[in-house]
Amino acid sequence: MKFFRVVLCILALSSNSAFAAKSPCKDDGLVYKHCHQQEPIYKHGLAKAKAQKKLLLVQFGFESCPWCQNLHRVFTRGELQKYVGKNFVFTEIDITSKSGKALFDKIKGKYDKPANKTGFPFLLVINPKTLKSDYQDTGVLEDNSHGKGHNVAKVQSALERLRKELAYKKTNEGQG
Repeated sequence: MKFFRVVLCILALSSNSAFAAKSPCKDDGLVYKHCHQQEPIYKHGLAKAKAQKKLLLVQFGFESCPWCQNLHRVFTRGELQKYVGKNFVFTEIDITSKSGKALFDKIKGKYDKPANKTGFPFLLVINPKTLKSDYQDTGVLEDNSHGKGHNVAKVQSALERLRKELAYKKTNEGQG
């Protein structure tokens, strides 16, 4: 009988969340990698953009945000996929994670033009060579006539404005 009580105590303690092993965080298949530290994701995108001589397009958002999901699809599968791929390195940061919030607070005022608007999704475009940046309030790009979404023409126009404003300047050979 004593053995039976010991086994019951062990089972009760092991089922308590304080004693149970944490289940691994899984974010495979998700847009926003909330299980990962966000700063390395950002730094990888910045280094890749610099190496490819492209601008870095950062989308801050979160998994349950329908506008964030819509803009992700516009950039990665929609009409703007080729345009974004040609001109930008695109990376997404989970703003709901502790490290994502810290990164957002760290970089939103770090670059050339501090960000005032913090609705989500939030777009930040950075020239990785000069560290000049600008941001785009995505609320003005929305088109919610068929659900929660964005007007593709407005999004492209905004990205084109940012691309021209922040583009790498080509120098003539032999000049600095």
